Amino acid sequence: LLYGDWEVSEGGEIYRPREWVTVENERLVDGRLSGPKVRRVRHWDLAASEPTSSNPDPDYTAGLLLAHDRASRRFRIEHVERFRKTPGSTKDRIATVAARDGDAVLQHFEIEPGASGKLAYDETVGRLTELGIRVGGKRPTGSKEVRAVVSATAMENGRISVVSGEWTETLFDELEQFGTTGVHDDQVDALS
Repeated sequence: LLYGDWEVSEGGEIYRPREWVTVENERLVDGRLSGPKVRRVRHWDLAASEPTSSNPDPDYTAGLLLAHDRASRRFRIEHVERFRKTPGSTKDRIATVAARDGDAVLQHFEIEPGASGKLAYDETVGRLTELGIRVGGKRPTGSKEVRAVVSATAMENGRISVVSGEWTETLFDELEQFGTTGVHDDQVDALS
């Protein structure tokens, strides 16, 4: 409770989306930027656990669909897919979302360090490639905090807008709380 306002968010140190981001009505923009210089990527931050009595709050798998208009140098977050599933169900859901996105959207994955990260990437990419889905990946460099500053700076400078959806408030909440101990950062990782 801050100054008697029950709806207030405390606010994070890096992101302030409610101050910096234009939220666009999905019905007005049809959820898509268009033009020859617009590219789309859905970046996935992977997890593969459902809540259990021994792990009641596991990480989420988050896939953030980002459009980039190279002409205007602007970005739009068009959709976020966020869920907790077993490994097999996670792969199925990713394949379903990727098929819905279509071949104009690159599905992108972080390649976690170590052998298990490479194996997980190869397994996911192989399955999607067999389905004819465009896939890419990259090993992250720098800490997640350093990577987050890049997207936060673009957001503060008005270069990122967000399409309004049922997921928007959850995204904003997570962005604002980024860096707080015990708070999920899966959507932040998918954005940065």
